[in-house]
Amino acid sequence: MRTIRFIGAPFCEGQNLDGADLGPTALREAGLQPLAEMLGWSWEDAGDLDFAAALEEEAEPPPKEEGRFALTCGGDHSIAAGSICALVYPDLGVIWIDAHADANTPRTSPSAHYHGMPAAHLLGWFDNGIDGFEWFEPGCLSENRLAYIGLRDIDAEEGRMLRASNVHVFTMREVDKHGIAKVMEMALSAIDPNGFRPLHLSLDIDAVDPHFAPGTGTAARGGLSYREIHYIAEEMAETRRLVGMDLVEINPGLDEAPQRSSMHGDDPNLKPCSPTVQLGVEVALSALGKRIM
Repeated sequence: MRTIRFIGAPFCEGQNLDGADLGPTALREAGLQPLAEMLGWSWEDAGDLDFAAALEEEAEPPPKEEGRFALTCGGDHSIAAGSICALVYPDLGVIWIDAHADANTPRTSPSAHYHGMPAAHLLGWFDNGIDGFEWFEPGCLSENRLAYIGLRDIDAEEGRMLRASNVHVFTMREVDKHGIAKVMEMALSAIDPNGFRPLHLSLDIDAVDPHFAPGTGTAARGGLSYREIHYIAEEMAETRRLVGMDLVEINPGLDEAPQRSSMHGDDPNLKPCSPTVQLGVEVALSALGKRIM
């Protein structure tokens, strides 16, 4: 039996909106643990990381994760810097699902918000120079082992850096042109051509169209559909090499009210929750192996 290590990362300081820190609690209350256990997983809840205390003390690296499926739930996408570098797999391949590339640097970022920088930090596009990141080793992820899917809101300088890099980028135009199945095939082949690398899924809920995921702080029109995001998660599970997942930027404070009635096909064991939280739980379960049949 494989074990999930659920890590709550209620960090929202990488942007300027309150509410993303409520994500881990909302996912727990929606029943993610018992639903995962129904799929045959054992569950280990590591609790919530105490970022306030960590910032007051000498910065230390996050504990290394190996042998268990690391499910890190934010919080904003800043947390990916820690969750990805904490995986003990030097050849890790990363599929990054997002409306935004999160590949700005302190020099290029229009907002100066760190949640728009973790990918650049992982790639080594800028040196540390950030309080609390003294433990961090920029460049722990090679460009050719990162593939984006779903991008549609990219800053000009960020786009220039991506075009000049070896990062694999599949925007919503590629999804429209080729379909999500072909895009997933191309993305996995790009970062893992021989089909042996451990894989990590970093999922920002704003990759999904706001019609399906309204509860997020940086919503952008024209995103992935309900089935497209599930297909991505299902395909990642099918590889049998998925070792970790980030689920970030769910903001219950910005979400719509819970639906009063369920639809046919909804999991009857899912507890009442807002639509974006529900989608987050459902997609996490798809990544953990849940199938339609």
